[in-house]
Amino acid sequence: MTFTKLQHGSSAASIWHYLYYALRCGDAVAGAELLRTSTSTNAAVSARIQQLAKFQGPNNTCLWESNSSESLPEATNKADLSDLLARRQNVATPFELAVLGLLLLDKDESSALSSVLQTIEDYVYVQLYLAGDDEQALEALGASICDFGPSHFETSNPHQNDGGWSFAFPLLLSQQYRSALSHLAQTGGPRGLLEATHLAILLGSDLSKVDVGAAAADYSSCVLTSLLVEFAKQLQPVDPEAAIVYLVRIPADARKRTELAKLLVETRQYERLAGVVGANGQRIVPRSPPALVKYLEGDTAQVSATLEEAGRLAKNLRETCELFHLAERYDLLLQSINEELARQLEEPITSPDRKYWMDAARTFYEEHLGTRATKDYVTAVLQQRHATGRAETTKTLLKLMDAVDLLTKQDFKAATATLDELGWIPSSPADVPNKAALYQHRLAGDPVLQRVYGPVLAQATNSLFAQWNLVKHSGMMMDVSTPVPQRLKSLQTQAQAILNLAGRVGNLNDATIAKMTNMVAHMG
Repeated sequence: MTFTKLQHGSSAASIWHYLYYALRCGDAVAGAELLRTSTSTNAAVSARIQQLAKFQGPNNTCLWESNSSESLPEATNKADLSDLLARRQNVATPFELAVLGLLLLDKDESSALSSVLQTIEDYVYVQLYLAGDDEQALEALGASICDFGPSHFETSNPHQNDGGWSFAFPLLLSQQYRSALSHLAQTGGPRGLLEATHLAILLGSDLSKVDVGAAAADYSSCVLTSLLVEFAKQLQPVDPEAAIVYLVRIPADARKRTELAKLLVETRQYERLAGVVGANGQRIVPRSPPALVKYLEGDTAQVSATLEEAGRLAKNLRETCELFHLAERYDLLLQSINEELARQLEEPITSPDRKYWMDAARTFYEEHLGTRATKDYVTAVLQQRHATGRAETTKTLLKLMDAVDLLTKQDFKAATATLDELGWIPSSPADVPNKAALYQHRLAGDPVLQRVYGPVLAQATNSLFAQWNLVKHSGMMMDVSTPVPQRLKSLQTQAQAILNLAGRVGNLNDATIAKMTNMVAHMG
């Protein structure tokens, strides 16, 4: 009874004080123990307390922990207790009347308690006791606490700030968990958010009890998740590993994955939090695993899915590729690389971005797909994802970009050899149907290569026109054995074939087609 500031056996308190506080807390067993040392109570009172103690059981701390699914039992001597209460209205102490009112479980007798309800704890505990398993009564209590509002419970002294607990405490007692936790988080500052978050974790499934007027759908998950996310945001700048400890507690897997992915993107500490990729393309798990792996309990599927989502959320393509690489999503990595290579194909060869992506793609291909020693794992992943064709696309795009570079530098012989190796450029009008079939059938399942086919044809036409000018005006030829007129005609014929193919491919804009047409006409 320390919390009541009463000392057993002192003259300041009678047995009725102790019985009241024991019953107010729902501990009938404690009340029965008190009666063994006292002879100042009525037999009906003793019998009723023994009845409640038996219902509670010796191993439970309060009546509501009883394994019984039944409500608190009615008093066997209810008539005697009611008579006792009626006869003592004018002579009994307030605490004696309060005990009798509690033993009767009669809400109509609550007036007998009014003189001892001095604190909010008294009021709430007594109402909880009288409500028992009556859900409507419990809801009414919660509604009344909410209606009072924080100002009813908080002190007016600005120097006595309890961080929101003066209102949160009665809300918790009346099972208005969301309102209590929200109030703590919003009014208690960083400490209030910390306390609300940890309370939500401890409450766990009890959060499924819906506040008065709140929607029931995904209620407990919503309350816990919002607090975990907000608290993790406070930790993230100073200790992202600690933030992960809280985010992994989010009940819904999809939301958990999203919040973890956001943390990775915002901190950009990929290796520190998720690990590194080994020479064979497999993510390395050291003896002391990084936080994401550790707190997802080594679930490689969850780790990869989180890294993949982080890649989708990343702020730029370089980070996206780094995260896809770390996630071992080589299908998505190659798709991203290929789309960027296709875009860079038409950029000036002096562009730093163009050089970066060519070098990055070539390095990845050579390290993970170009040699037998390291390609097995990455190839297996691509096969599992039905994406082996994307590696060939990367190889083709790199060759095309090499050819374009050579054409720009007017190394026509080397460029022609590369293009001939790919088999993309028609040598004559008779070859156009074959190349159109290549576009329509062999490249039909590869939209990236289909998209660059037209621009490559345009570059090839530019090359032929440049060669034609060199031969026409300076007599310079790669093959000196061919007469100049014959060489000029050959260049014009191939350019016309390319123009015909470009019209059939149909993925070049009108301006480019017009430019190609003018060049071919000039060569005629």
